[in-house]
Amino acid sequence: MHKIAGPYTYDPIKQDWTGLTEEQFKALPEKPTPPTETDKLKLMVGNLVAENAKKDQAIKQLQTMTGSLVAQIAELNKGGK
Repeated sequence: MHKIAGPYTYDPIKQDWTGLTEEQFKALPEKPTPPTETDKLKLMVGNLVAENAKKDQAIKQLQTMTGSLVAQIAELNKGGK
C-alpha cells in the first residue's frame, strides 16, 4: 500500500520541489484520518476570508480608478467651456 504525501510545491526561483522529507513520509500513517467537520469548516472559513480580502482589494482599486476618471472628466469639461 502506498502512503499519500503532500502537498508538494515547486519553487521556480530555486527550481526545486518542496514538501515532506523522506523521514516525514515514512512516519505518515498507512490510513490517515479524514479531516473532521470542524477542520473542514475552518478551511471553508479561511477560503472565504481570503476571497473576501481579494474582493475588497479589487473594490478599492475600482474606487481609485473611478475617482481618477471623474477628475479627468472634470478637467476635460473645464477646457471645453
